[in-house]
Amino acid sequence: IKEFNVKQSIRFALKKHDDYVMFGMVAVALELVPLANFVFFWTNVVGAALWTADVIIEEQRGASRRLVNSHGLIANVGGAGIPHYAVQRMNNDSY
Repeated sequence: IKEFNVKQSIRFALKKHDDYVMFGMVAVALELVPLANFVFFWTNVVGAALWTADVIIEEQRGASRRLVNSHGLIANVGGAGIPHYAVQRMNNDSY
């Protein structure tokens, strides 16, 4: 998903090592429950996928915040930006 090379992948995994260990411990514990392990296997897969999606979304938000701060723009849905002075003027204009 992230198209990391091996070094980048290891660096990323080491940053989140404790989180991964805790997730894995809970996942294994849930899968050891007799009969319920069929359900817990799939909930663990879904949980890991949702966690990955959250990481990607947070990185995208961080990137757009950095872009907004570096260019003095306010990002909108279309991906374009509106200069701060234009927004202030729109807010101050009375109709």
